[in-house]
Amino acid sequence: MFGDTTGIRRQLTLALRWFWLIGLASSAGIALLAEPINVMLYQDGTGSGTMAWIAWTAAPSALVTVTAALLQGLGFVRAPAFHLLLAAALKTALNAALVPQMGITGAAVAGIIAYAVAAALNLALLLRRTGLRPHAQAALLQPAVAVLALALPVLLLRLAAAPLPSSRLVATLVSLLGVLLGAAVFAVAVLRTRLLTAAEVAALPRIGPKLLKLFVRLRLIRPE
Repeated sequence: MFGDTTGIRRQLTLALRWFWLIGLASSAGIALLAEPINVMLYQDGTGSGTMAWIAWTAAPSALVTVTAALLQGLGFVRAPAFHLLLAAALKTALNAALVPQMGITGAAVAGIIAYAVAAALNLALLLRRTGLRPHAQAALLQPAVAVLALALPVLLLRLAAAPLPSSRLVATLVSLLGVLLGAAVFAVAVLRTRLLTAAEVAALPRIGPKLLKLFVRLRLIRPE
């Protein structure tokens, strides 16, 4: 590494954290709302279980995207492409093993594993080359707590809507309200556990300062 090493590491850590949190929230939210989203889009719930599995590709694919971009920015252009080729080969092998037994769900599971492997390879190379040492609590435990916080109100919403007649309108309302509710609770959990600081929120391009003002006004975060 060269130049402002501390600044580079800070920016790398921030990028990884944002993409990981957004990917996790997306995966959990879509998985929990797979059935109403399916009905909203296609008028029936066929394949909702498979959609829930596919949703869990969002978290590792977000990491693949950001780590590949960061590696290329540091001059490692071929490695991310090679890792994706390995992941594609792995997915092909897993498809052959899982699809005959599990159908399309097997393909979804294969996709999750393949993306996770590509993300792990990219991340391992990035950490090795930059000297970053993420804390397990900030990387895994606190995000898991935030995901659980997101899941609770969404599940309660699903239970509350269960007695209602099955229709596209009800599914649309549950889907949209679930997304808004889950996102709001997840944001509060992330801020309360200090996964993101005021400076890190403000560092977001364009919307960061506005978000910071909103969070400060709602007393979700303290200005630094």
